[in-house]
Amino acid sequence: MGYRHHDQDNDNWNRDLAAGKASGQTELRPITIGTRFASVDRALNAPIIPSSLTHNSFDKDTYRLSTSYKLNDDVMVYFNYSEGFNSGGIATHEDSLGRVVTQYDPETIENLEVGLRADFLGGRLRSNITLFDTDWLDIQAVRSVIDRGTLQPITEVTTDNAADGSAKGIEVELTYLATDRLTLGLNLGTSDTKYFNIKPGAQITENTEFGGSPDKTVDAYMQYAWNLNGGGMLSARFGANYWGRYWRSSIPSFREDAYGGNTQSGDFWTTSMHLDFRPAAGNYELSLWGNNLNNAYNINSGFMDSIWQFDFAGVDAPREVGVTLKMHF
Repeated sequence: MGYRHHDQDNDNWNRDLAAGKASGQTELRPITIGTRFASVDRALNAPIIPSSLTHNSFDKDTYRLSTSYKLNDDVMVYFNYSEGFNSGGIATHEDSLGRVVTQYDPETIENLEVGLRADFLGGRLRSNITLFDTDWLDIQAVRSVIDRGTLQPITEVTTDNAADGSAKGIEVELTYLATDRLTLGLNLGTSDTKYFNIKPGAQITENTEFGGSPDKTVDAYMQYAWNLNGGGMLSARFGANYWGRYWRSSIPSFREDAYGGNTQSGDFWTTSMHLDFRPAAGNYELSLWGNNLNNAYNINSGFMDSIWQFDFAGVDAPREVGVTLKMHF
């Protein structure tokens, strides 16, 4: 059993840089490329705007409970309930009518897990199975700002509590020692997510899928080891990974399909290999490796928005191969 109490105070303010520069209190910004401020403190030292002072505070109690039971020497079941949170805070933005200050509450995770840990076939097959059910309360989400004067989106974003959500799924991890030299592994995962209790003004709906959450994942590998003459060791590992479809952004208006562009990311495989040699003395390790050998292309993060007119995108690494040498002294 576990218990944690958190108590936090937040203060936020803006500084009048124009007034600071005029009085000499604030160092002027260097105009030459590559030139730094002479004093980092003076670069930001300016009078505080009294009307910008805001304060909020919150406290949070979180709990944890876990237990396990051994059915026999090879099989164990367990139960775990845990809570976690991200701090609340203050968000500010500007539109045509002036400054807007909002406060957002902490977001809380309530996670329930039931699992099995077991060895079968005389210890040659290891099985780890986990079922999870997670509630995500008062989700903090970034949204685009709608100008109060024009009712049009502007180049500002802000954070607030958007909704509650849930995620349910299963994770299965199997490791099979086929022979003393050959090991096979398979990891499977599924996830089903949903928003509910949508807050006023939120830019998501109950039909909005979570961002960055593939519906299924697969990780499979095969590893073989050779005992060489003289006591050295050579091992080879080949792996394949699959990611199901997912949206990069949690916000529908930040998804590229809203502007006639690409659809969801994911739904692709990558392959990898690792060849390792270690001599009997163990004084060095030599590895030949390759990642994403099939050179799969996937845009994995970022967002698209009509205001900026281009896609802030992150792309998975292309095919990579290399040699690594580790020395032991």
